[in-house]
Amino acid sequence: VGYKNRSYTHGESAFIADKIAGELTEMDIHHKDFVSLFVPRSELFLLTSMGVLAMGGAYVPIETTYPDERIILMLTDSNSKAVIVSDKSEQKMLRIITENDLDIAVLNISHIFEDDIGSLNHLETADVEEDDVACVLYTSGTTGTPKGSLTPRRSLNNFVSWYVTETNFTSDDVYGMHCSYVFDMHTHALYSPVITGGALYIVPEEIR
Repeated sequence: VGYKNRSYTHGESAFIADKIAGELTEMDIHHKDFVSLFVPRSELFLLTSMGVLAMGGAYVPIETTYPDERIILMLTDSNSKAVIVSDKSEQKMLRIITENDLDIAVLNISHIFEDDIGSLNHLETADVEEDDVACVLYTSGTTGTPKGSLTPRRSLNNFVSWYVTETNFTSDDVYGMHCSYVFDMHTHALYSPVITGGALYIVPEEIR
């Protein structure tokens, strides 16, 4: 996965996702718990979602540019037990939590990148069922209150596998992720390279 001048191999990405999964477990986040992702557009899209999936949870992607009201709705409606942030997004999230008296744990994962990044041949995962929720995606709310759609792991697997077969995506290919993180199209953008050994490049916002 790459973003601007940063890139990580499959092994390094597995190492980082494993670290995130371990820290969530240490925070008493369990299988089937919901974890919101509040990170800027970057390689963190893939690394944080993989960390949550690996520990058996379901992720709720939230755009850092959303207004407070929408962020609060998504945090509370999904009953997220924790929210993952980076140095760039932590202060905004802490302010929202404090001002609205929300009971949600915050995990800043930026420190993981300050240490040496190792490599794993295999990302250990929790025991899960195919009908466990993989992620929660919210509607735009243009016709009323945004509604969360629960996406099972089975559906995510089917969609990504279909896309790989339909496009003949291989380990030689690079997926340029142009779409937003909060819409369903992000799933084959993120995970097609994961299951094929290919590469993912997150298109920066100014180029989008």
